[in-house]
Amino acid sequence: MKPDVVSVLERIYDVDRSPEDWLAAIAEAAAPLIDQGAGTFGYFVDLSPASRIEVSGFVGAPGSDMGHLASFGQWTETVPLWFQRAIHLSLPCGFGTEFPPEPYFPEIESAMKVVGKADVFGVNGIDAAKRGAVLTAFVADSSLRGPRPDPAIWARVASHLATGARLVQELAAVGAREAPEAVLSPDGSLEHANASAKEPEARDALREMVRRIDRARTGAVRQNADEASLLWEAMVAGRWSLLDHFDTDGRRYVVARVNEAVTNPLADLSERERQVMGLAANGRSNKLIAYELGVAESTVSTLLSRAQRKLGAADRVDLIRVYLQHCWRLGP
Repeated sequence: MKPDVVSVLERIYDVDRSPEDWLAAIAEAAAPLIDQGAGTFGYFVDLSPASRIEVSGFVGAPGSDMGHLASFGQWTETVPLWFQRAIHLSLPCGFGTEFPPEPYFPEIESAMKVVGKADVFGVNGIDAAKRGAVLTAFVADSSLRGPRPDPAIWARVASHLATGARLVQELAAVGAREAPEAVLSPDGSLEHANASAKEPEARDALREMVRRIDRARTGAVRQNADEASLLWEAMVAGRWSLLDHFDTDGRRYVVARVNEAVTNPLADLSERERQVMGLAANGRSNKLIAYELGVAESTVSTLLSRAQRKLGAADRVDLIRVYLQHCWRLGP
């Protein structure tokens, strides 16, 4: 089968494996689409601590030179902490040398010298709690660049990568699954629902997303990466991830698993307000936040406006500054 973005999304929601095996499968599926001539790699990252960044679980797609990761380790020891945060959080995806010139350009130049590469393409699957997984494709020689990834499409992939990383790591940590809140047939028929999935609005949202995902996987649509990735949103109503489940007789169902990001507590803000704040601080636009949470864009705007009023922020930039100061207990 020809490589496509839907194949990457399918790997992201195949969570019945260890986190490292999960990420290696995603890197393998993504490599034909983003490899820039020097291999495709993945790693887990936790940006939530104030004094450090935790990076773990490095994997490479088949054929990738794992020696490149040694220079990446040197980069993490050499480049300032603030810039490491910035390069993961300023954009959901993109080439390093295309970051805004100010204030990043001097740091980008030094970072490229440290790793000995011309550039790097990154897909930052970081959730509202500042944790997740990252895909990287180094550019060792500018003359050997691969196909240019579409930033709109890979920003959506970053949203899925964030939600998938949260789910696979939680399952690995707890060692067992709670019963899903809903079970649906591939055609969207609701077989079972409990808890908040029983609400009529939730049932309708789950049915609709199952049908949209099924359409994205059809032969004609899956070859149109933009259409397919728009159909397949990262979550449903900010609460559920949808996973395939196969019975012993081989029949496929779709199960809805609770997969909400647990964000840093911030006085006066609701959990949903903290979720949209965290994603806004990750460089997500309102449109992309809506895509990642599976809610309306108008809902995102309303939640951000409420947070701005509660925190007394002058504008979006000031709101993010206040939020990050709280997350990392930074000075004014």
